[in-house]
Amino acid sequence: MMNSLVDGMYFIRNASDATILYETPSDITGLKVLDDSKYRWIQTKNNCIQSAMRLSANWQLVLPYYPGLLSALLFKQDPENIFLIGLGGGELARYLNHCLPQARLTALEKNQDIIKVFQAHFNPDNIQIDIINADICHWQMDNNKPYDLVVLDVYGDKALPDCLYEEALYQQCYKQLSDDGILAANLAVKDEQEAVLILTKIRKVFNQHVMFLSVEDHSNLIVLAFKKALHEFDRELLRSNVDSLQNKFAINFKGIAEELFANNEKLI
Repeated sequence: MMNSLVDGMYFIRNASDATILYETPSDITGLKVLDDSKYRWIQTKNNCIQSAMRLSANWQLVLPYYPGLLSALLFKQDPENIFLIGLGGGELARYLNHCLPQARLTALEKNQDIIKVFQAHFNPDNIQIDIINADICHWQMDNNKPYDLVVLDVYGDKALPDCLYEEALYQQCYKQLSDDGILAANLAVKDEQEAVLILTKIRKVFNQHVMFLSVEDHSNLIVLAFKKALHEFDRELLRSNVDSLQNKFAINFKGIAEELFANNEKLI
């Protein structure tokens, strides 16, 4: 059975009845860690749900956009080195550590409060992850350390960080990837115009080897960008891998694959 995902509004509705485990002393970051005995989550002062954890099975995915991000696993099932741009409460890190225990995880997170919150409240199993405290918009990646999968999942207080609108960031990601590596980006876009603007930048850097899918009932746009040419992938082989992936990762890869192929029919 696939994990049951939870819409972010659940946490907004239940915030008043939840226990506050931690609250930043500064109004600048305005973070709270809330717990209602079923879930633990991070909520910002603008009621943005940054991350969540199911207390009964802390490795399971909770928020609905993560399965889309992990559609990258359809194309690369066993990434060995994974770079997470944006740590949050570590929802993706816990999941990847559980399902891909052989993978080495590195995360970049600019907010020191978030790192402290993750370590104190969202890492009960003490998973091994290298954490870099830096801002992606002002940090130069180490191109001598290639990653099989780079996951870009960052959001500012009210909008996407400025560097997500610039080619330079995606050029860095491209150089950081192994020869068949994949960039998976979660973009909380405000409208179609913003989506097209960012997609255009990514497509230019990745030589048009880009696929996308939406998240039902959410503004999130999931983008997959490939260093390897898309025509080199065998669609039938990808389809044949769906069942094994679905069982291994407890994600509805069948539905995700169908949407990917439908949205990007001419690419593969």
